Amino acid sequence: MTDEELQLVAVGPTFHLETTALTVGERQPTFEEWSEAAGKLKKVHTALAFWIGDLLNLGDTLFREESSQVIDVSYLDEKVVKDYTTVAKRVPLENRGIASWDHCKVVAFLSPAKQKEMLTKAHQEDWSPAKLKTEIASATESGKQSLRFWLIVQCGTEAKQEKLSAELEKEGYVVVKKSGVKREKKAPKPRASKKKQPVLPGVPAKKRAAKKSASKKPASALKFPKKKSKK
Repeated sequence: MTDEELQLVAVGPTFHLETTALTVGERQPTFEEWSEAAGKLKKVHTALAFWIGDLLNLGDTLFREESSQVIDVSYLDEKVVKDYTTVAKRVPLENRGIASWDHCKVVAFLSPAKQKEMLTKAHQEDWSPAKLKTEIASATESGKQSLRFWLIVQCGTEAKQEKLSAELEKEGYVVVKKSGVKREKKAPKPRASKKKQPVLPGVPAKKRAAKKSASKKPASALKFPKKKSKK
């Protein structure tokens, strides 16, 4: 894209767009001009995701496998392509302008009517995409609280995690990705076995217990019969 083509995006009179930079001319912009430019680029950022998604879906409809040869890893990451195409396919035009593309990604698995309701709430309450995701996860289509059922899967690698999460999100599931280090539990130390006292044949149980308790007494506590003195 040439610099002349980039100027079709009217950011403001004092700004100049290049393929790798945004610069200003001789006059510095005022705060109002800077704020207006930021708002325009924000709209461009949201619109660009929808533009790419619509373009990729159109290419898939018209050219099938031939279009996939153009959209490779050097153009866009595979996960980004899936996100763009899924949101563009599932979110109708009338719902796209209510909130940002990130908000639309969160509601993509809902029905169009529910999308509009949740996006409108997010816009009015100034919810972030994460807040919107939490609100949707804790409510059903009727707005009542519902039970949530979790499926925890150990993927093995980050690549497998990304691939599986993209497939589940495409099917309409809310995916929460986490990673951590598994700590191995230490094996418990073997306990020392207590020695059993030998059972004396013919000795009643009470006497055995008495002998056992007597054996635990210290030597000083044991009483021995006094020896008779020889006269």
